[in-house]
Amino acid sequence: MADNQALIQAWLRGEQSSGVVEHFAWDPGFDAERCVVISSFALVKRVYEKPVNFKVGLLQKVYGLPIEYWSLSITQRLHGGFCSLTANLEIYFQATVTYAQNNSALLAQINSHIKSTYEGVINDLVRTELNSLKDGDWLERGLSATEAKIEQSLNETLLLTGIQGRTRCEVIPAFAVHTTETLDGRITQDVIYHKVMQKDYEFREKQAQAQYQQTEELERLRLEHARKQLDIIQQEDEIERKKQALEADLLRQKLAEQESQRQQQHEIELRLQTEKAQYDKELKAIELASALEFEKEKQLLEQQLALQKLDLQLAHEQVLKNKRGFEEAAALAQQQKAEQLEEEKSLQRKRLNLEIQLKEEETEQLKRQKLAEKLAALKIEHDFKINKMNLDAEVKALALRAETLKSKDDFLHKEIEWLVLDKQRAEMTRLTQENN
Repeated sequence: MADNQALIQAWLRGEQSSGVVEHFAWDPGFDAERCVVISSFALVKRVYEKPVNFKVGLLQKVYGLPIEYWSLSITQRLHGGFCSLTANLEIYFQATVTYAQNNSALLAQINSHIKSTYEGVINDLVRTELNSLKDGDWLERGLSATEAKIEQSLNETLLLTGIQGRTRCEVIPAFAVHTTETLDGRITQDVIYHKVMQKDYEFREKQAQAQYQQTEELERLRLEHARKQLDIIQQEDEIERKKQALEADLLRQKLAEQESQRQQQHEIELRLQTEKAQYDKELKAIELASALEFEKEKQLLEQQLALQKLDLQLAHEQVLKNKRGFEEAAALAQQQKAEQLEEEKSLQRKRLNLEIQLKEEETEQLKRQKLAEKLAALKIEHDFKINKMNLDAEVKALALRAETLKSKDDFLHKEIEWLVLDKQRAEMTRLTQENN
């Protein structure tokens, strides 16, 4: 029984909380400023309530009727001391003007007078109500109804005596602690003892059932939590596998694109090399043909000059052999001189024509050189456009993959940035090398 005390108290609290009775809303009509006036004249004494805006006269005295707090604790033992009920009372009370008029000699200590006068009345009334609980039915319905009845009885009793009051009552049951040796046989025959034991057993059963349900619920929650943790781990593993598969796919696509770009670049380089070799071959053929033509014209001109010189020498010898007259010789010499001048002019014209041709050849050579430079510039521009197109294609492809894989935005954005930076760095390096 000693070990069951706390369980019984818990059970009683549970019974009371489940069977709460709504207490009657009692309004005592307190007045915090209530006062009475004693007016004495000769042998006449009059007691009345203090009027509003009252001014105390020479033969008048004012007494306040304050609201007082009164706390009482009354314990009633039942069933041979096995059960005890303690009523804790909290009483707020205030004397009415009528009560003050009837007890005018005690106005200075009117609240103390009320306590000393009515403590016995209150004690008797409460004990009477507690004694009515011997049948033990309160173990089933609780003590709320008894508390409300005590409150109402005290409020009405005080009001009938000219005292306004509001009472709050709380009844606390307690059971004596007995061991097997000290347990009285009469107690074990008492109906309340059996009810307490029955309720104790029922309470223990409910408590065990609640504890079992709580344990089951905790185990279910633990298993649910473990299952959710396992689901989370599986989801994380699945996400990691998808991430790795995505990274591998992106790497394969990147390698395939790089291989395709290398093949395209190799084909472009081979085509440019072929075109350059063909151009160099044609340029060398043109240069060789020009050089042969120039050499041929130069040899022909030299042969013509040699023949003309030989003709002049033969003509001069013929003139000397004929020994013509001085006039004829002079005329002939003059004529030959004129012819020689004409020949020299002709040779000068041919030389000028030859120089003009040489200038034209040089101009043509400059044109061919400018054409080669233009072809080289076009090749550089073509390579730049191809690289730019490849870079744009990679950026668009990565951007498209980024749109379809929104859950991997950060990873793809970083990948795109790295690719763009690598391409820009490679492009700048290549242009720098070509410019150098």
